[in-house]
Amino acid sequence: MYLCQYCKEQGRVKPGNIVDHIVPIEYDSSLRVDPTNLVTVCKECHNAKTRWEHSYYGTGQNATRKKVVKIQDLKLIVRLIFK
Repeated sequence: MYLCQYCKEQGRVKPGNIVDHIVPIEYDSSLRVDPTNLVTVCKECHNAKTRWEHSYYGTGQNATRKKVVKIQDLKLIVRLIFK
């Protein structure tokens, strides 16, 4: 059984059934198959992170990509998503 890594960073234990790219492949396609860029997450965290990615990276349909630093630190990502 896999656990949601974003919930785990918040001290919660919840199953995760979605594989998420920490840095979205829409922003950096070179990380598509990099196993260090993958985590298991739950649906709620995946949806929250996707909304954050749209804002931070400028990803999503008809969006303009932003020139920002790639964030791969899960603790920081969780703080930024759920602040």
